[in-house]
Amino acid sequence: MTMGVSRDKFWIAGGAIVAVLILVATFVLSYKPALDEASDLGDKQDLAEIQNAKLTGEIKQLRAIEARLPEIRKRIAELQVGIPVAANIDEFEAYLSELILENDAYLLEITGLEARVAVPTSTQTAAPSPAPAPTSTAAPEPGEVTTTAAPISDETEKPVAERVPSKVPAIEGFHVFDWTISVGGTYEQVSAILEALQTTSSRHFLVSGLEIQTLLADKAASNGLPDRPAGEVDYKISGSTYVLEGPQQPEEPEVEEPKMPSTKDDPFADVIGAK
Repeated sequence: MTMGVSRDKFWIAGGAIVAVLILVATFVLSYKPALDEASDLGDKQDLAEIQNAKLTGEIKQLRAIEARLPEIRKRIAELQVGIPVAANIDEFEAYLSELILENDAYLLEITGLEARVAVPTSTQTAAPSPAPAPTSTAAPEPGEVTTTAAPISDETEKPVAERVPSKVPAIEGFHVFDWTISVGGTYEQVSAILEALQTTSSRHFLVSGLEIQTLLADKAASNGLPDRPAGEVDYKISGSTYVLEGPQQPEEPEVEEPKMPSTKDDPFADVIGAK
């Protein structure tokens, strides 16, 4: 009897141990992967929330920029008047002619050279200011003309090879048009033209050189110009205008219209058409 009880206890204990092992195996094989997956999904959710917060901040910045777009477009339009996207040579020459006529001066010569690529440097040359009213002490020959150089800064006296440019990258599509403009008239007239080119002109014009010639005696009419009294001056102005080409828009691909299938060899075409 005692042996039977002992055996029952043994089997009961063994069964309990087996049940525990089965439960542990079931947890390891079933619930543990699910818990790991849930933990991984939690990490992904945290990462997604961080990315969403970052994107929300970027969207706010873009909306702020979008609100300023009208102001930005207006500013760009103002800048493109001074530095347009096209050369507009005829418009600039028309402006020069009008400016000279307004000041009752004479256009002696105008030369526009071909465009060249602009190379930005740190060397900036100040535009020469109008020279003081020229005076003469020497007895001139009839029709004699003297030349007075405009004052220039120490920087412009150095040869170009001695100037040290800074390492500024070139701007794609940025071009320079060099001009030589010769005008004649009284000192006040030609000085007003020079000042207008640098201050009131809607087109940016950088003056890089100036030569002044003074008439020391009366000059008879010639080359379409009237008689010119002594004391008038000629300004030979060297300068540049600029063009910044806009970005090229990509060409839209041509989309072919779909062709309807031919009914030439279709035996049911007549029947379908009759319906």
